[in-house]
Amino acid sequence: MLDLRQLRDQLSDFEEYQADQQDRRGAQRDRADALLEVCHEHWQAVQDAVATAQPRRLVAQMREPPAATHVAPERPSPIT
Repeated sequence: MLDLRQLRDQLSDFEEYQADQQDRRGAQRDRADALLEVCHEHWQAVQDAVATAQPRRLVAQMREPPAATHVAPERPSPIT
């Protein structure tokens, strides 16, 4: 038998969760809008700085193709 009280509680919890997520997304959007307003004049300078930045040594090594590639060893045939 269905417990309507439990279903109402679950629905209210879900609606509360949805409202919280919507508030968080709105706050993130507001922060992004504020940041864009502050940075819009210097957008090209930021893009140029990102393009000319030297990556750290580890990141640069990860972006390079591997120096040596190894072929997987051939599996031995099973003894029958």
